[in-house]
Amino acid sequence: GADGLAIGMVGSDVEWDYLALLATRGDGGTQPVAHPFFQRHFAMQRELVQRRRAFWLVGRADGRIVSSMGLRFTEHGLGRFQAVHTLSPYRNRGFGGAMLSRASRIARDEFDARTLALVTDDAHQDALRLYHALGFRVVGRQVLLVRW
Repeated sequence: GADGLAIGMVGSDVEWDYLALLATRGDGGTQPVAHPFFQRHFAMQRELVQRRRAFWLVGRADGRIVSSMGLRFTEHGLGRFQAVHTLSPYRNRGFGGAMLSRASRIARDEFDARTLALVTDDAHQDALRLYHALGFRVVGRQVLLVRW
């Protein structure tokens, strides 16, 4: 189970800013401010939430955000998970599965999503096992090219 995890929608400016900072830091960084790329990314995500084209969840434990994810929607009943992440000290406690399950129910019940998709890295074997256990299956591979 996910004992000790409280799941809710992202609400405040502080939470949105913190998500950008977490994305900047990854799992071990100490940067004091979010990278401009992630500031823009989360500003765009927030706009999609305001237009009901997406939603973002956070999981709180020990008085802090320890897990987060978003879901974006197309007009065709497809929801795509965004930035699924749980801080490493909180992994293997059922938090990711609880977050994905809650997000999937919200997508189906409140956004009429018929298909949910996510993209992950083959190196994340624990995550892949979780996704398979929750009913996701591999339907393709993609290549990501980035230039900073």
